[in-house]
Amino acid sequence: MADGLRAAARTRLLAAVRRQATPATIVGLIRGSNVWELMKARGIKSTGHNVVVYWDEPRRDLMHSPQGIPVDIGAEILEPFESDAELSCTSTPAGRCISMLHTGPYDRLRATYDAIYA
Repeated sequence: MADGLRAAARTRLLAAVRRQATPATIVGLIRGSNVWELMKARGIKSTGHNVVVYWDEPRRDLMHSPQGIPVDIGAEILEPFESDAELSCTSTPAGRCISMLHTGPYDRLRATYDAIYA
């Protein structure tokens, strides 16, 4: 199930890994990101919110392109830290957005993506 909201967003500080995703790979990338383990090893404190930022370009629909879309897979954090080769300190963009909340098994995630592009 997915609930959506169009809104204006504030910047949120993240610990994240950058990946290139397609519909066929996104679930495995999220599951295998190891973000929480990387944060724990560095003592990084989180709000507990998982966040995935899709860096699409207007009218390009990179998610469905052969090379996929750049994504930051991470968690919202309380304080900035120094990025390294494995884990980046980044943030969500501020401004207009579509926010989707997916609840349920990962194998139903496709329905959430379909709702975003509807």
